[in-house]
Amino acid sequence: LLSQFFGMVDTIMLGRLPDSALVLTAVGITASPINLVVCVVTAFCIGTTATVAVFTGAGKSDRARSASRQSLMLLSAAGIILTVVCIAFAEPIIRFAGAEGETLAPSVSYYRLIAAGFFFQSVTISITASLRGVGITKLPMLYNLTAAGINVGLNYILIYGKLGCPAMGVE
Repeated sequence: LLSQFFGMVDTIMLGRLPDSALVLTAVGITASPINLVVCVVTAFCIGTTATVAVFTGAGKSDRARSASRQSLMLLSAAGIILTVVCIAFAEPIIRFAGAEGETLAPSVSYYRLIAAGFFFQSVTISITASLRGVGITKLPMLYNLTAAGINVGLNYILIYGKLGCPAMGVE
């Protein structure tokens, strides 16, 4: 819910740009490929939370730690692969998603920037999934709230060029 809310705030900010129709189209076209990656990573993390919770509940903390480590290694590797593949093949992926003409360049640019963070998203999602599995739920929530708040703040600064930064628009 929070992720969707902060995504909506970002979209509202982009919608206030002079070329908002082009910018919103570029962001909208990338939504499906981005959501596909997020769903893959999230599926692994649901398994991580469940596995860690089962082992923790059974008093097998060594197995819970092992599951957490395996998840972190697997998702780190997946994050690297997803980042590299999505950046390298951004244009064909975005063309397949429907971008053409003047929407292609900003869509590809935006997608590459988002894809550059797939590794970091994979790692943090894995860690927060393990924490939830052992019953530590407030810390992941605070992390996600803080990260989302920083995201919105930096987006405001970078989209509009505030505090001496250049206005980057959709990039």
